[in-house]
Amino acid sequence: MKTRFDEMKLRDVFLFVYDDNEIDIENVTEKYNVSKETPYIAEKKLGEILVEKGIINTNELEDLVRMQNDKNFRLGDIIVQKGLASPKQVDEALNEQDKIKKKIEISTVRVDSTKLDNLMNLLGEIVIGQASLHRVADDIEEEKAFRLKNSLYSLDRVTREFQEQIMSIRMVPIGPTFEQFKRFVRDAAHNMGKEIKLHIEGGDTELDKTVIEKIGDPLKHMIRNAIDHGIERSDERRKNGKPAHGTINLKAYHQEGNVYIDVIDDGKGFDLEKVKRKAVSLGIIQPEEEITKEKLVTIVFSPGFSTAEQASDLSGRGVGMDVVKTNIEELRGSVEVKTKEGEGTLIRIKLPLTLAIIEGMLVRIGRSVLIIPLLSVIETIQVSRENYKTVEGKGEVILVRGDYISLIRLNELFGIEASFTNPWEALIVIVESDGERIGIMIDDLIGQQQIVIKSLDNFITTSRSISGASILGDGRVALIIDIHGMVEEIKNR
Repeated sequence: MKTRFDEMKLRDVFLFVYDDNEIDIENVTEKYNVSKETPYIAEKKLGEILVEKGIINTNELEDLVRMQNDKNFRLGDIIVQKGLASPKQVDEALNEQDKIKKKIEISTVRVDSTKLDNLMNLLGEIVIGQASLHRVADDIEEEKAFRLKNSLYSLDRVTREFQEQIMSIRMVPIGPTFEQFKRFVRDAAHNMGKEIKLHIEGGDTELDKTVIEKIGDPLKHMIRNAIDHGIERSDERRKNGKPAHGTINLKAYHQEGNVYIDVIDDGKGFDLEKVKRKAVSLGIIQPEEEITKEKLVTIVFSPGFSTAEQASDLSGRGVGMDVVKTNIEELRGSVEVKTKEGEGTLIRIKLPLTLAIIEGMLVRIGRSVLIIPLLSVIETIQVSRENYKTVEGKGEVILVRGDYISLIRLNELFGIEASFTNPWEALIVIVESDGERIGIMIDDLIGQQQIVIKSLDNFITTSRSISGASILGDGRVALIIDIHGMVEEIKNR
């Protein structure tokens, strides 16, 4: 039976039959993800269970946890001593906690992550082998090629399903990563004399285990920033007509083949005038320079930038948001900031589902083949001579449906000899980076293909424009372009 009513209302229904009957009401909303074939079961702490049952509230739980940390007592003992729950209620909650742990043990199998990595590497070799067979099919006589391609189409379908299954095994829920920040927020807020609550949504959203392992530090930086810079003290919040306690929302969700993580606070937002003054003092922008609100917000990601007057345990040392941006871009993701003064700030992280295999667009420049991640590609166009311009301070631009966008020549960036030097003779691939569209000039478009990513050591290249390499069906190595890194590298020249 499903219902939208909370547990207290359900218990009221059975108020007159509790004494003569054993009634068990269990809230399973957060334990199971009904959209998946296999349910995701989350571990729960004693305090969470008692709050769900309506025996204690969240404010009482925070006070109890603080007492537990100070006195190093068991939480159940403190709750009974305070008279907030009977020993029987605590025992029932502990039994429910044990049941959840047993369900987790039964429904999961522990596998060494090295074995999963080996499976992924083998899958990568299969994908490369298939690309080689497709190339062979293109070179043989038509009748034999037709039969071979039919067989390969079936193999492609099975391989893709195999890939999806391996990916699903590598995927783990982000919930445990989110949960670890509850205590951090509580302790940090207490040390600063602030009242802050952390709300978590989308804990069952799944990401590749490699991404999960690397996302913890950037998230901690953003939450720390919200606690120190964003959310005001209780007296200041009351003056501004806000609730005494601030709120940080940590939210994860899937959208358009990516995973998004939002860190939202209801604090004071960015003081953009203060940001501008600091940016001028650091020489990032000129005093007379006109700058948009969107561009001004991105300055907080500059190395060494901080608006804190003095360093504290949480911030002020100029290492934080630039680390966030760098770490996210290493995961082939991006960061977006939206802020409204007096109302709060939203920091949105966009991440790929996996780092192992991507869909890529193969392009040719001269005799070289490069790969552009398909998720960054908007369209491929040809421009007329009239729509090509050069603008002082911005370089080459092209006019696309009424908007001028910057043009990048990959042959000049990588030192490759191109077949075409005039943009109106070549093809232009329109890509997106941090909400900004950019045109990349290429000689020819080869096609779309699944790409197995191989990392490159720093002694091969330190260019931020390259995120890795892949082996093509004919055995050649093609470099994978990092769109965000390429734009940053060009700007810093």
